[in-house]
Amino acid sequence: MIQFHLRHQNQVDKDHPDHAHIVLKNRVPEVTVVFWIIKVLSTTTGESFSDWLATSIGQHYGPVESDDAAGDDAAAGDDKRRLEGTDDDAAISENAWQPGLGLPNTTYIMLAVFVVGLAAQFYTKRYNAFVYWFLVVVVSVVGTCITDNIHDGLGVPNWIMSIVWFVILVTVFGAWYYKERTLSFHSIFTRRREAFYWCAILITFALGTAFGDLITEGFGLGYGKGVALFGGIILAVFLVWNFSQVNGVLCFWITYILTRPLGASLGDLLAGPKDEGGLGIGYEITR
Repeated sequence: MIQFHLRHQNQVDKDHPDHAHIVLKNRVPEVTVVFWIIKVLSTTTGESFSDWLATSIGQHYGPVESDDAAGDDAAAGDDKRRLEGTDDDAAISENAWQPGLGLPNTTYIMLAVFVVGLAAQFYTKRYNAFVYWFLVVVVSVVGTCITDNIHDGLGVPNWIMSIVWFVILVTVFGAWYYKERTLSFHSIFTRRREAFYWCAILITFALGTAFGDLITEGFGLGYGKGVALFGGIILAVFLVWNFSQVNGVLCFWITYILTRPLGASLGDLLAGPKDEGGLGIGYEITR
């Protein structure tokens, strides 16, 4: 997607908003092959880092799964039971000290880091690669944690969350277009546009988490096949964009959503235990 920006080079001038008293330099990087490579790797890092915090650092006090819920396919089985609407409460026995910070504590910590990172991004006057990609990694963790908390804590099935997040994302895009008359990623040079941009980014990670977990775990596809599936869909989107007149902005956001489950599946494939379909490298290495 090296030439993603070429079709819209003149879009910035056309999209100049009347409401902007101070026009900043473009706040986001150009969309090239390097952009997508870093995006996938940052998602992989975010997935592995959040799992490492939740399961390996410190201790937390919380519910323990009984032996009946344990096993080689426990994660996939939990999602399948939720999809089927069966009761999962019987799998919880009692509270006890366990390794890792746990999902709730990890979420609180990463939300705090997210606020700091977002403030730093808005403080900068122009695109800063370190600040931008640091925030992308943090947003990937926060979006994942939000979906996981709703799924694991409230028992909401991933297929329902996928629909809900999609509706929310469409609503954000609608409000963004209503206010700015554009969804172009080449003209993020006002605070309001940047606020819409990061709101959409956060929701794409939450949506990508729910959809990716639904496919790889809920439907039992597995991490390896998940990498192949999502990578194949992204390639198909690129080919359609390259050889047709399909809107580049639409292709960008579809690809952005799909890179989340691609990166997460890649991270779980590399770091996950072998008995769960991973290569067993460990989250300490891939984070």
